[in-house]
Amino acid sequence: MTLTNEKKPPIPLLLSIQVGGIVAVNVYAPSMPDIAQSLETTASAVQLTITVFLVGFSLGQLVYGPISDRLGRRSVLFGGMFLFLAANAACAAAVSIDWLLAARLVQGLGACCGSVLMRAIVRDLYSREDAVRIMSYLAVGAGITAAISPSIGSALIVFGWRANFWFLAIAAALPMVLAYMWLPETLPPARRLAGRSGSIVGAYGTLVRSPSFLGYGLLVGSVNAQFFAFIAAAPFVLIGVMGIPAEAFGLLMLMSTGGFLVGSLMVARLSRRMAPNRIISIGAVAVFLSIALLLVLALAGLFNIAAIMVPMFCQGVASGFVFPPAMAMGVGAHPRIAGTASGVLGVFQMGSSALASFIASLFVHNNILPVAIIMFVLAVIGLSAIRLIGRGGVAEDDGVTA
Repeated sequence: MTLTNEKKPPIPLLLSIQVGGIVAVNVYAPSMPDIAQSLETTASAVQLTITVFLVGFSLGQLVYGPISDRLGRRSVLFGGMFLFLAANAACAAAVSIDWLLAARLVQGLGACCGSVLMRAIVRDLYSREDAVRIMSYLAVGAGITAAISPSIGSALIVFGWRANFWFLAIAAALPMVLAYMWLPETLPPARRLAGRSGSIVGAYGTLVRSPSFLGYGLLVGSVNAQFFAFIAAAPFVLIGVMGIPAEAFGLLMLMSTGGFLVGSLMVARLSRRMAPNRIISIGAVAVFLSIALLLVLALAGLFNIAAIMVPMFCQGVASGFVFPPAMAMGVGAHPRIAGTASGVLGVFQMGSSALASFIASLFVHNNILPVAIIMFVLAVIGLSAIRLIGRGGVAEDDGVTA
């Protein structure tokens, strides 16, 4: 069963489903010193609120995806969105850092639901080729949202740090109302997996045995991890060593996110006349060349804004060629377990990013060279993943038994 164009939900509605989780990552970053003072704790303890959120975000995706393949998208979506809303209220009411850490973990578990099911819903409604175009548009919206999140937090700081989480509660409630009114069930009972627990195990086995799916996952993880590794080091290099004003730091970061928006928009246009895997291959090569340029300039001793941000802008554009189509193709590789595939891809995305940022935090960043080496290794992994995508065909029949 495929919904007609008239009944398909509009793209802004699909974007709203995942926007709360995107904003929740760092909207409260400008308020972190106030949180430490208010809860009488250390800055490092407050920084852990980001880590536990990412852990919850990663683990939750392994739950929502398989469950939605069995029960449908709508009921699971509303359950996750309600959990996200309640966790935001708990964060706002926190009276200790332990309370806030626990609430942030639950917040991550709820926040990931929108991202996982949005990708699965797109695959339910569109062919793999059309899904690439839709995912590209959604990536543009997500990129803009991520870019302006710290600015939203800066505006809310006058109301106190708790205002960030009340804002997030509203950001959870509004999409729930919109989805209830205009989002139909996109996975009818006839297309769902049977209720046996073995179906879930079989679904994971199908994905693990699929070279193409693993290739898409490694590509998604590679490009996302590069960005998070850079973010972990950039403040110390640009602000601490180069003396860039903190107010200008956000504008410099827009070069990278802006590049991603440009690349995603280009893919939305190219996807109508170029095969998705070819777009992904071009992007993976371009990502490798961009990071190679960053590394060569660092080894040559060129240490200035242009030598850092020009390669990062190019990497952003190239990532726009990789991320949206790789997500769409990975989720679409096995349509009957699209929810499970979406969840596993999300773990590739967030798990690799958390690991890369942790590794980057182990180094002293007196210049850009250490993180450039980390990013280069990640780019090589992404380039190697192209070979996995080319191995074997993509089967529409998953081999998952009901």
